[in-house]
Amino acid sequence: MKKYWVLILWLGLPLAAHAQGVLPGTDDKKPERVLVSSPTVPYLLIGEEMPSKWTVTDMNGEIRSLASYKTSLEILVIEFVSSECPYNQTSWRDLKKFYEAYKDWKVAFVAVSSGKGERVQDLIDAMAKAGLPYPLVRDKNGEIARGLKITGIPEIVILDEDQMVRYRGALHDAIQTPGKRPKTWDAKKAINAVIGHVDSVPEAEPTTFIGCPWP
Repeated sequence: MKKYWVLILWLGLPLAAHAQGVLPGTDDKKPERVLVSSPTVPYLLIGEEMPSKWTVTDMNGEIRSLASYKTSLEILVIEFVSSECPYNQTSWRDLKKFYEAYKDWKVAFVAVSSGKGERVQDLIDAMAKAGLPYPLVRDKNGEIARGLKITGIPEIVILDEDQMVRYRGALHDAIQTPGKRPKTWDAKKAINAVIGHVDSVPEAEPTTFIGCPWP
């Protein structure tokens, strides 16, 4: 399956409600997108549980479980990022907006670097400049990225409280009519559903994503 680049403009999602109150909204703009072949190795499907044995390396060189970055009561947003993808460099502000909107809703965040030979210090500096305080970890051999079926950078995976994969894809909407404002962010629709304990996440796995192909 091939992915194509599409120019898009966007405006954020209006405030959405769920049983515990009003979910945060969004505003702003965005760029483009591409689609690559699915990995040939086994990967988790939507609705499957991420194994607790999957490990990453933190910035102190310690190996720990990726699942350890959330508590049993938290949702986990895993962001696959890169200092080498040009689109990722324009996305830090949007990732910050996403973090600010949901950090107080029992949502934990972790950024993952899976690029071969990537300068981790560049990512550390970029995240610090963007005001992103959550952990950055290394997926040295790309095993986590392949296991989660990551095909582009930046890409988002959302796990619910039970470590089930509920969303995999772009931060933003995929394709919009030229000159028209998009309705919402793909990842925002998904996380609203997970927070609201909705069984079916809308468009849990969009067929295209915005960013650079991975690997």
